[in-house]
Amino acid sequence: MRYCTKCVQPDTRPNVFFNEQGICGACLWEEEKKKIDWTARRQDLASICQWAKAQKAPYDCVIGVSGGKDSTFQALYMRDEMKLRPLLVCSEPCQTTEIGAKNLENIKNLGFDVITLSADKELLKQFFKKDFYRIGNPNRASEYCVYSSVFIIADKFDIPLIVNGENPGQTLGVYDMKAAGGDATQIWASNTVKEKVIDAYADDGNLEALFLYQPNMTSIIRKGIRGVWLSNYVQEWGQLHNAKFSMRHGLSIHPESMEPYAKGLYRRFYALDHSFREVNQLLKYIKFGFGFTTDQACYDIRDGEISRDEAIFLVKELDGGCGTLYITSFCQLIDIDEGEFWEVANSFRGKMWSEEKGKWVLDNPIWEQEPVKGTYTVRDIMSRLSI
Repeated sequence: MRYCTKCVQPDTRPNVFFNEQGICGACLWEEEKKKIDWTARRQDLASICQWAKAQKAPYDCVIGVSGGKDSTFQALYMRDEMKLRPLLVCSEPCQTTEIGAKNLENIKNLGFDVITLSADKELLKQFFKKDFYRIGNPNRASEYCVYSSVFIIADKFDIPLIVNGENPGQTLGVYDMKAAGGDATQIWASNTVKEKVIDAYADDGNLEALFLYQPNMTSIIRKGIRGVWLSNYVQEWGQLHNAKFSMRHGLSIHPESMEPYAKGLYRRFYALDHSFREVNQLLKYIKFGFGFTTDQACYDIRDGEISRDEAIFLVKELDGGCGTLYITSFCQLIDIDEGEFWEVANSFRGKMWSEEKGKWVLDNPIWEQEPVKGTYTVRDIMSRLSI
């Protein structure tokens, strides 16, 4: 595995971009942001918002929400800064966490109209199991519903503008999305949902059963509905900024007692809304050699919150962490035993893994390429970062 020379992003992320100096696309975007005229970008967004208001629709924009840090910031920014009337749409997870339910209620209490879409839970479970066996990503069906929800509601209510959060082409350095810039209607080219729903699931149900899984893009285009990624227009957009902002507006995060090794997290404001995210991140780690801790550490390096040395330590300690309780719950959901779970999971092991004495180990991971120099503990770093 090759890693970015600035952060700890590996080259195994699907479609990630590295330049000739070994710097990933996300770090290059951070440098590019320093050159952007953000006043002009805000004016561009304001012009789009004025256009949306001029359409005289029942709502000026639609925003997909979970109640988490990003969607709370999006909703309040568009209403209070851009002076739009948003309709919020929640695509309900198959199983919502207690914190997720609390945060969704919080965003409702901030003064918004909210629609909740809930796909057939039994059908979702079928898709979870199929995708676990087929592609090692049981969360894909939920992602189709999440991405579709705002487009479907915009289409049905004739709402002119869709507001999404961050363009992964910029913030994750995914090369195939960089060209989209601020145009969020290109989200259907992203890696996890680029396969047409009819190809992915049509053999599991009739087309009517898949209504909430993919919008009518022909209708969206014909009506001239536009989509923006807020990260392209708002300089302050960022994981830590959004968390601090949303906490000031009632966001609940994981408690200080959160067990980082079981969740694969050291930041307490991630993975709030739905169950089985830990299992999905474990599977990502198995497939690509990196997990949720790598993602968090890359953001924190770019924000100047941790050193690269600390990041390497955290990745070594926590990446791919997933407590047995989460695996057991997932197995119960899709009705398999844990032996079957590991047999299927290990069938997706990427080429960066080797089996040594019955244990899977990464080949030449970053902590071997660049041994950790400092002396750290996860709890000490968490305490210094505070959230």
